[in-house]
Amino acid sequence: MILKLIDAIRIINWYIFIGKYYFTAMMNNLSYKIVIFIFAVFSFFISQSQIINTINSNERLPETFKKALSGVQFVNMYEGETYLNFITSNPNSLDAQILLGFVTFLNKDLGFPYVAITNDQLKDLESISNSTCDFVKVDLNAQFVSDLLAVGRITDIVATFQFCDNSIFSLKLADYGVNGLTNHSKKFRNAFKERIPFSINYDSLETKSILVLPIIAKEDSLKSIIQQDTVNSEFVGIYHYFNGGET
Repeated sequence: MILKLIDAIRIINWYIFIGKYYFTAMMNNLSYKIVIFIFAVFSFFISQSQIINTINSNERLPETFKKALSGVQFVNMYEGETYLNFITSNPNSLDAQILLGFVTFLNKDLGFPYVAITNDQLKDLESISNSTCDFVKVDLNAQFVSDLLAVGRITDIVATFQFCDNSIFSLKLADYGVNGLTNHSKKFRNAFKERIPFSINYDSLETKSILVLPIIAKEDSLKSIIQQDTVNSEFVGIYHYFNGGET
């Protein structure tokens, strides 16, 4: 668990500033209420610092990661229209198949019923959520390295989970081999099933909280999303753009 360098520098500067002010206040008999106020502001800045937890492929998953997952209801995987257009225009590409496998894992194995990969899906989920803390932002990275044509390996596999309180879990997976006959979506899904071998059960007591205005839930939006075929069908999210298939 490490603090980003910029946050560490900011903390050190705040300590120096507060120490100097505290000494000056003592020397000049200034109001200690001002010092207390500065400490309160300092505490707020500390709470906004990003804490990055890097979990290597050979390390056990920390309990804090499991608890953080159980406190959210929705997954935000929206990466912008350019990426989405490429995926939807190239459903048989390696990138699309890897994304399909990962979303399948999140939905069917990890247990998240709602995974947003489009801006419209994200807006629908925001309309029925209580706050931003109902979401986890997930970013996925994976690279194909060729040894000979289609024979090679999937490497640099990292899934990053960012929660509303700025806590970040960067989960690394071991490389695995592939060839021209590999079912990439299934292979990628199974890799994450082995790495995260549990399903989450939502627990509102584990939901994080921050000083943000809540998103107002709209009943008509809730009814609309429940009635969507993507929710009632076997697949959600990405399956609106893919015809499914063997996973």
